[in-house]
Amino acid sequence: MARARNPSASKLRSSLLKSEHATVYHHPKDAPLAQTVVDAFEIAYISVGLDLGYSSRKISIYIYDSPEEMVDGLVTILGYDPDYARLHTRIGATACTKYTMHFMSRIKSWGPLLWHAVAHEYSHGLVEESYGTNAITSMRWLLEGLGDYEGHRTVGTKFPSYMQNWKLQRLMVTFVSLIQGRLPTLTEISTDKEWTNNIRTSLDLWDTQYAEAYVAVTYLIQTYGLAKCKSILDFLKKKPSQEEAVRASLGISLGEFEDAFRKHLLRRGFVNFVKTYKLSSVPLAMILMTTAIRQGGSAVRGVLSYF
Repeated sequence: MARARNPSASKLRSSLLKSEHATVYHHPKDAPLAQTVVDAFEIAYISVGLDLGYSSRKISIYIYDSPEEMVDGLVTILGYDPDYARLHTRIGATACTKYTMHFMSRIKSWGPLLWHAVAHEYSHGLVEESYGTNAITSMRWLLEGLGDYEGHRTVGTKFPSYMQNWKLQRLMVTFVSLIQGRLPTLTEISTDKEWTNNIRTSLDLWDTQYAEAYVAVTYLIQTYGLAKCKSILDFLKKKPSQEEAVRASLGISLGEFEDAFRKHLLRRGFVNFVKTYKLSSVPLAMILMTTAIRQGGSAVRGVLSYF
């Protein structure tokens, strides 16, 4: 990761909190939040580092009180375009880049997802440091899915019940989107432009692409192993296409991987859907009926052909 310009703490922050691997810049009233963030980061440092390696430098974390302050910080520190910076005020966080992380103070209301978000965003910084910017920008579904995979793995032991429900909810969002015929292909959520446009377009697309990315990467790691996921990132470092990286690492095309993933998703999703609704097939039948009305019977037959 390239070194960020680091303005004086007094320009953006009036207090700071130091730990072994991070410095958190914050306002005095956000001292409890800063402590939570630094605690979450130190856990992420160890947990995510076991999978992706350890950062070579200390991380600076900024906590902002207002959208305007965050935009100013992102423009000043990272050189973001103001419009792109404003997008991150909607999200509430940025990826770890140039050895910095940036959050809105409203993350204090996120509960366990605050811990998850810290691990998720930190994983992006480790990918950037080890595999370069092409791995960050050319295969976003892999990057974001890996971030959520590491976030869930890191926080799952601290908040097991909450994170298990979160994992199931991610699966159900992806499954229902698939059987309704509105799940994007992995190619459609690969580039920075496509990913960002989906965030700008609607909350539904925003949520669906994150859910799909997480479920797809979890399937990839469970089926092929974390080493294969890292192999894809290593090939991306050499700047091939994602198709070339997947084929070189997995021995199959991206289309073949996605077809196998969707078959897995339908089977897993169906089982968990039935369990969630206490073995009732009525909700699933209603969804299939709605799909048939909206998209025609061929869409439903296409889904059922996977079973």
